[in-house]
Amino acid sequence: MIAKLAKTYILLLLIIGILGLTLTIFLHIRALLGVGFPINHLFVVDFAIAVPLLGLAKERNVWANEIKALPTWVKPLTIGLLYYSIAITLAIIWTPSTISPAESPVVISAFFCAFLSTGICIPIAALTPGYIDSVNLKKRVARSIIGLTVVALFVTVQLAKTLHIH
Repeated sequence: MIAKLAKTYILLLLIIGILGLTLTIFLHIRALLGVGFPINHLFVVDFAIAVPLLGLAKERNVWANEIKALPTWVKPLTIGLLYYSIAITLAIIWTPSTISPAESPVVISAFFCAFLSTGICIPIAALTPGYIDSVNLKKRVARSIIGLTVVALFVTVQLAKTLHIH
């Protein structure tokens, strides 16, 4: 019963991660077209999604563990987004501009595309049959829920500050 609930939780995180990545890609395309967006909002949303995803990881080295367990079609997409993010950053650095790469919506959104695509690999691997046993599944989900709780508290405090609630 608990293992089924854990897998449902992981599936829900995967769906939220895919929606977050879709939004980030949409914002990245808009940034490429010259339409800006509040970078701090993207930062908060994508980290709020990524923290519980990363809590599901076997250990900190996602590349050595979860990436190996992925279906073959997912690996090139993830690695491609990583290389794309690096190429965009280098292009912005080498292009004469008054804006710093750290403040560029194009660079920030490209980074988060790579970051979230890597995070999405974790629940995909966790849902792969035979990748994780029931005991480790429960431990990882518990760690992810702790991360989700911390994020929820942080977002609540930030929202209270924004709305000036005391």
